[in-house]
Amino acid sequence: MRRVESPPFWEGDMLKELQKVFDQWYRATSDPRWMGLTSPETIDRRAGISLEDFIEEYEKPGIPVLLTDITEKWKAASAWAKEHLLERHGDAMFRTGSGFKLSLRNFFTYLDTQHEHKPLYLFDQNYPTNAPQMMDEYAIPEYFTEDLFKLAGEDERPPWRWILYGPAGSGVPFHTDPRGTSAWNAVLYGGKRWAMYPPTIHPPGVGPDDDDYYNAPTALKWWLKVYPLILHPDMKPLECHQRTGETIFIPSGWWHTVYNTEETMAITQNFVSNANFDRVAADLIDSDDEFANYFKGVIKEERPDLYDQWKRIAGTMNADSSASSATSTSTDESSDDE
Repeated sequence: MRRVESPPFWEGDMLKELQKVFDQWYRATSDPRWMGLTSPETIDRRAGISLEDFIEEYEKPGIPVLLTDITEKWKAASAWAKEHLLERHGDAMFRTGSGFKLSLRNFFTYLDTQHEHKPLYLFDQNYPTNAPQMMDEYAIPEYFTEDLFKLAGEDERPPWRWILYGPAGSGVPFHTDPRGTSAWNAVLYGGKRWAMYPPTIHPPGVGPDDDDYYNAPTALKWWLKVYPLILHPDMKPLECHQRTGETIFIPSGWWHTVYNTEETMAITQNFVSNANFDRVAADLIDSDDEFANYFKGVIKEERPDLYDQWKRIAGTMNADSSASSATSTSTDESSDDE
């Protein structure tokens, strides 16, 4: 009897349709609130920490932390409630993570009616232009005011600040932030579950670095499909359920995935400081693109001390590259001899 390895109706387009149904099943059978209630709390929560202690205990060693006493001082804590945003900025255009643009009023209407397994997620960097009033309603926390990319100028620096608004069940797959930057993310209302891995651990279930940038399952699918199979304690991520009013620090190079446990409004910014400059410089040197060369010139002019650091990093990277090439050539020659 001939064995059928793969039913023909599972091939081609039908396989894609079955995968879509599979994805929708995850969303339809999961309660986002449960994701928050079951989160292990393995990330520190701190209030009233001094700038010096933050730098020494968290930023320099590259350790995530939740800061619980920042947003209560902002006008945004009340002004960014859904009804107030709709009243003041309902006609302003905002961008979603997929690049789709729509008015805030239409986005809120969409939120009330959608049942998608990958819902639209507001991920807008142009709010300073489209809704400038919002700029006066929050302040960069003192822990993150140092930002060396400011030396490049507002028009030249890479995108660095975003308004985030997502429905319960939305999220972002595992990724690291661009250019080696660190980040902070403040929740004005709602909740987010985070899973994080340091730069030395590649998250289970996530594809290799040289593949697609987001070569990872959706946040929900990762927690439901991959997470239960992580049995070794050393491979467990750091996790937390970030609540209204809390601000999380994401160190440079850390992998992270985020899942909104309820409808959530947040703001996030990326930054470069002395603590993460080595990683940022290495990323820029490796990319060798237009901005990297521009920023190198800015550093040379404005911060000679950091320019010396840049040159040392470049020299080390070139030496490592040369050694790797020499080893590869030697191996090839040995193979030829054999």
